[in-house]
Amino acid sequence: ADENRREFLKDVAGAAGIVFVGCGLADAQSRGARSATRRPVVVKGRRIRTVRLAEAAARTLESISELRRDPTLLLRTSLISVLIRIIWSLGCYVVAWAMGLPIGMLTLFAFISLVDLVRLMPISVGGLGVREWAIIVLFATLGITREQALTFSILAFAPIYLNAIAGGVVYILQARFIRQREHLNEARSKVS
Repeated sequence: ADENRREFLKDVAGAAGIVFVGCGLADAQSRGARSATRRPVVVKGRRIRTVRLAEAAARTLESISELRRDPTLLLRTSLISVLIRIIWSLGCYVVAWAMGLPIGMLTLFAFISLVDLVRLMPISVGGLGVREWAIIVLFATLGITREQALTFSILAFAPIYLNAIAGGVVYILQARFIRQREHLNEARSKVS
């Protein structure tokens, strides 16, 4: 019982550390992301001919900056983020439970948070491969085999892949529809 309590406290401390570091990074980024950062980002985007991407990045930086000015919005956004993180981790726990993996809920929560942080590193497209590697390494510390860890990763992250595929199909169809509408409008304007 004493060892379980120590394991639990380690899990809680690890999860709290991850949350603390994440909040610190968000705070540091929002301080440095004032509206003044918009101009250099857009100028750089024009220089490398990715204006839309640069403007989207500038809008994101401005939005982050606005969070610091509105404590209520910051609190609501933080609560929604924590709720989403809990729901996501619970979904991963259900997958681990269904597979019969010997992993505690808090340990899994901490592992998923670490995996998500590692996945953010710009090493691969969409974190593919990096996520699987991180899960295999972390799960190995609990005696879970590579095959089980990889299966868990594929099953747990399948909803993300399915949403991405569905979103891609919708985006392509929407772009095709917009192009057809533009061609139709051009044809109408030539007739007029």
